[in-house]
Amino acid sequence: MLEFWLLQCLTSAIGDPFTAVKVLYRTRGEEQRIIIADALMRDRYALTSLANPYCEAIADLQWCRKIRNQYAHCYWDLSATKRDFLTFVNLEEVAKKHGTLDVQDKDVERVDLALLKAQTTYFVYVRGCLMHLHYGYNALAGRSPIRDSPLLKKLPRPPLSNGPASPAHPQTG
Repeated sequence: MLEFWLLQCLTSAIGDPFTAVKVLYRTRGEEQRIIIADALMRDRYALTSLANPYCEAIADLQWCRKIRNQYAHCYWDLSATKRDFLTFVNLEEVAKKHGTLDVQDKDVERVDLALLKAQTTYFVYVRGCLMHLHYGYNALAGRSPIRDSPLLKKLPRPPLSNGPASPAHPQTG
């Protein structure tokens, strides 16, 4: 969803959908795609009234990538059923530590339904920001007389988790 709208922004900036697809999807990994798209778009958006929303949207997109990756590269603790949160270990972060592989209590993160909803809302917000950039750039370039997507009110970034699972909130119920 977000990568599609990043592609739309790139298409608007370079004016060529075929090149935009080839440039973005010949590389693997969402971080590299964001970096490449940003390298191609930033100067073009900087010359417009969309410069600040553009910079914020790319930074917010990177935050969404971080949220997504922690879940994509984690181990979920599904052993307990009587609690109001989930716990997980971000294996990518554990693997970056020096020394032997040692998962400690501080590595076990928890997330509750309210946070998952807030993260989902944030993803939808970032999608709206990218839509605003795409339609806005096309309008400024004279390709479309309509600015179909208004700039959304800034949302604060949700945290990655509710914090470490602690003795006050044991992993198992």
